[in-house]
Amino acid sequence: MRAIRRRIARPFRNRAKQAQERGAWADALGYLQIVKRLNPQNLSILLPTANMQAELGQYDEAEATFRTASVLPEYLIPALIGLAAVSQRRNDWPEAQLRWEAVLKTMAQQQSNGPDATTSWPMSPAEVLLHIALARDMIGDATGAEADLMLGMALQPSIRRSAGAALMRARLLAPTDSRAAYLILRKANRRYPDDYSILYELTKAAAIAGQSGEAQACARALIALDPGNENTRSMIRDRGLLIGADQENVVV
Repeated sequence: MRAIRRRIARPFRNRAKQAQERGAWADALGYLQIVKRLNPQNLSILLPTANMQAELGQYDEAEATFRTASVLPEYLIPALIGLAAVSQRRNDWPEAQLRWEAVLKTMAQQQSNGPDATTSWPMSPAEVLLHIALARDMIGDATGAEADLMLGMALQPSIRRSAGAALMRARLLAPTDSRAAYLILRKANRRYPDDYSILYELTKAAAIAGQSGEAQACARALIALDPGNENTRSMIRDRGLLIGADQENVVV
């Protein structure tokens, strides 16, 4: 019976993957929910389900699904990363810092069991350090943020070109050299056009640099990436980037 359920559910799982690849989050989640009904024992859909919920702004549901997945040893690190990312999406930076530090601590514990334990990690400890650095910076700990950034790049020099490193370099430069920060973010946005955090910072940096047209375009792209994020809407309104009907409705 279990094999029959798996066979019936497989086409819907494949459709979910295809929808996810083209960014159709709602379609992907719908197919995953069909898979769950057809084959409740299929635990491999927990992480993609939680990720789709997060993409759709269903943060409470995403957290609940990530917590369910975290009970399974093989999904522990990805689930903890997912929980930290949800806090980051919510702009709850104190909680994000705690959760990213929990990821790093769990990685250290697993690493002590041997190199095989690290093969399923979706990101490296150095990349986690970049997220911790960002959280520290967002709560006003610039010294700690710079230390974590330097440590991350020392552990893995290749991450200097990553989205996280570019974001942190720009944030640390912004108080003293806003133009340099803007240029770093602009270049990073070309490389990572769908990175929410880079786009968020570029929106602010472009406004500060007097690039109003670019700031408006970035603001609209931000809304498109995460329509339900009230913090984003507030930032956009505060900078006067959308006016009139756009400011009220924030429609792309």
